[in-house]
Amino acid sequence: MGTGGLNYVCPNCGNPLFFTFRVVETKGGMQKRVHCPGCRTVWVVDLKMVPEKEGAPS
Repeated sequence: MGTGGLNYVCPNCGNPLFFTFRVVETKGGMQKRVHCPGCRTVWVVDLKMVPEKEGAPS
């Protein structure tokens, strides 16, 4: 089982935000709440990872 992580910047205050997840959690789609400690905004990250089919249009 693999793990992943996303790192981005809060659009409101520029504070760096990061969260980790297990790849198996993303197969059916996953929503994760990320709290910004700078401006106290709660962001909802919607993530779904699927394998790319060779020869399929992107």
